[in-house]
Amino acid sequence: MELLKYGTSILHLADVPGFVGGKLAGVVRVPRVIEPAEGFLVRLSSLRTETGGDGASDRVLWQDEKRITRPLAADASGETAIPFAFAIPFDATPTSPERNVGEPVFWRIEVTAVVPGVDYKASFEVPVFKTDQSRPDY
Repeated sequence: MELLKYGTSILHLADVPGFVGGKLAGVVRVPRVIEPAEGFLVRLSSLRTETGGDGASDRVLWQDEKRITRPLAADASGETAIPFAFAIPFDATPTSPERNVGEPVFWRIEVTAVVPGVDYKASFEVPVFKTDQSRPDY
């Protein structure tokens, strides 16, 4: 239902990958104009997939969120652009090199908004690694 109302949202990262001890920044572009009264909630989560007797579940290792009350102005194409920037702690666990081995760690950006009818929601997996740019004092 969300896809029909809003179309396919696209994530553009400022730098790829994001890095621990540094930042993850970008913009989510929605091909429709959305003007939620309470703005957009953008959440960055580090998750570990754990397997047990009940199957697999994702456990939050680290999480931060921002409320974006003013998206970038929609242009003539009728898009909504939702910018975000997060500081990632140096001691956060980076993305696992292989998603299907053991109990992998992955990072996810989620954007939600309460609007009349069908609420907006988009989710994207993002790469976060320890790099030469990672700094313990970031």
